[in-house]
Amino acid sequence: MVWRIADKIPRNLLELISEIFSVGNVDKNSNPEFISNRNQDRAIKAVSEKRLRSLGQISGIIEILGNKVSLGRKLFEITSSIGSVYRIYLISERGKERKDQYLAIERDDFSNLDPIVERLLKETIRYGIFDESRLDYARNDRIKKPVYILNRIYCPTFGIGLQRDQHLRLSRGKFEELFLSPQKFVIDGTHRLRVFSSSDKSTQQSLFNDLIL
Repeated sequence: MVWRIADKIPRNLLELISEIFSVGNVDKNSNPEFISNRNQDRAIKAVSEKRLRSLGQISGIIEILGNKVSLGRKLFEITSSIGSVYRIYLISERGKERKDQYLAIERDDFSNLDPIVERLLKETIRYGIFDESRLDYARNDRIKKPVYILNRIYCPTFGIGLQRDQHLRLSRGKFEELFLSPQKFVIDGTHRLRVFSSSDKSTQQSLFNDLIL
């Protein structure tokens, strides 16, 4: 499980194990002891939150809509927003037997993105926020397209699962909104889920898939 949370990245794995040993007071001079699940969970969440906060420390400035903003702060907002949207969906499904897990984003088309969005997308991949190495079949036209998978190291801090059953389909407009106006992206998604909070599972599922339209 720790290896999955580390997203099969050795650096993440070493940091998680080190924190688990730390809360369990395990060192090279101590005898092996059982570390409770509660303490392990606490350690894993602490690493996840630390990793999210550290995004804000990334250096660099980027100009967005005429304003110069911190690149690190913007990457933090993007990551926090997409993780929050996945969490919002899971909360809306509370009490249901089976909840689909969303960890990836799919672009709905191949049209050119805003140059600033292109740069931000490359930065999220560069800093390991999203993994773009896999292709999957698109939800609407069943054509294989790139999907951008959220690094699982961030799952504990958002309280979302590690499994990826589905991917969130975003039109160009919503994809750009996520990168340029992350807070608005979350507000729009939250509003639509609240409006249809009393709808049945199939309607809510369709709503989340089409959050983007």
